[in-house]
Amino acid sequence: GTNQSLFYFQNEGAGLTIDREGNIRYAWGRGRGGMARLSIKPDEWTFVALTVEPKMAVVTVHQPGSEAQRKEFKKGTHKPLELTRFYVGGTSSKNCLEGAADDVRIYNYPLSEKDLRQLAERK
Repeated sequence: GTNQSLFYFQNEGAGLTIDREGNIRYAWGRGRGGMARLSIKPDEWTFVALTVEPKMAVVTVHQPGSEAQRKEFKKGTHKPLELTRFYVGGTSSKNCLEGAADDVRIYNYPLSEKDLRQLAERK
């Protein structure tokens, strides 16, 4: 089946999806993609954060009873990331997120690991 979309940034060709086994997959620029070595348990509440800095993005995943998972994606020597045009929860009816995104927040500065942990623990 089709992967479910978490985030997709059209102008950078970057995004995160969940496959049918609960593995998070990534696309990171043209021609780069694969398993992010992050996973979620289906049908459970999950906190997923994407923090973007000029040359790097960090994905953080929290689920109850599990250690936080973290993965860094670094931009090469080219210009800074321009993650301006984006989608959350799908780009079409074919890859919509199954379930519900009950709280979506966008900050204009990168959150620290402590900030993310506090948000994840609030539910």
